[in-house]
Amino acid sequence: MSLFEKIQSDPPSWAGEKIASWEDVFTDEMANFVVRETVERGAYVDMRDVIGQSGHYEGQTWLEAAVSPRYKPSKMTRAFAMYEKNPDYYFNGQLVGDDCIVLSSLNGSGWYTDSGGNHRTVVAKFACDSLFRDAKVKGEYPRIHGALTRKYEVDLESKALYGELLKFAGKGISILLEHSESSKTTSVGVTVTAYETTFQVSDFRFNSAGRSQKLGAAQFRKFARHLLASDGKVSGWDRLRHLWKGAVRGEFDGLIYPE
Repeated sequence: MSLFEKIQSDPPSWAGEKIASWEDVFTDEMANFVVRETVERGAYVDMRDVIGQSGHYEGQTWLEAAVSPRYKPSKMTRAFAMYEKNPDYYFNGQLVGDDCIVLSSLNGSGWYTDSGGNHRTVVAKFACDSLFRDAKVKGEYPRIHGALTRKYEVDLESKALYGELLKFAGKGISILLEHSESSKTTSVGVTVTAYETTFQVSDFRFNSAGRSQKLGAAQFRKFARHLLASDGKVSGWDRLRHLWKGAVRGEFDGLIYPE
């Protein structure tokens, strides 16, 4: 019995789960808050950890994507046919180049097919399950070999605070983001790129000249929490610090917040 026939006659319990959307998880706004990206080529992947895709079959169940795919059904048919001809393809490192399955994850969450291999991912997910269930002696769960994986670590707290501070844009607070690469290291098959997000914050609540400062992520979070705690209003203590810094220390720049 072919893999496709097995799926139709006895689908696994997870086959009714919907394929999640990568775009719903990794939004465009997150790009400025990536702190580390780890790319591995030729990776081994447990397909039970693959929970979604970018486009194509997202929103369908895994079973629907296999037997009634809404995107190019002929490609899915060919993918199942290719598996029957060469089932080792998914396990011997042949998933490279144009045939690569590209998987992305956010902050250690499940994997999502992203920019390559959506239909092969569906086949591989069912194939690994079938091989494990058919094994007479249960060993380790089969893992595909040869995927390209991208792990994104995102500073979600800074992103959330930045979003909240936008409501003060018309109340004297201006923020400019800068996201840049800070380092890159490469070892065998793995590249780790670190990024830094800085926040150029200007505060015109004290006077028309304003106070401004470039903040790192940790500093920005402190400033943001301080601002939100007073709902953007200048406290008497903050005004005194502003006057004292200017009159006593001659510091007319720099933000006022508990550093």
